[in-house]
Amino acid sequence: MKEKAKLEEEKKDEEKEDPKGIPDCTIEWTKGKNVTLKTIKKKQKHKGRGTVRTVTKTVPNDSFFNFFTPPEVPENAELVSPPPPPPPRHS
Repeated sequence: MKEKAKLEEEKKDEEKEDPKGIPDCTIEWTKGKNVTLKTIKKKQKHKGRGTVRTVTKTVPNDSFFNFFTPPEVPENAELVSPPPPPPPRHS
């Protein structure tokens, strides 16, 4: 009976190691210092009136710090095991 209880405890421990439960490492960036986002400013001129307005747009930027952002895992995604190794070749 003790062996069965140990096996059940091990199964529960394995279930706890779910990748969905990993806490993320969110970096709190100071305003204007986030290197993972690039701010693009464009000037737009109105054809008729000639007024100019500035449009600001933020786009993702390639950075080492993107490593720390948690990956997006869909709710219904299943873990996929790697394919089995190919059979040995006989020469």
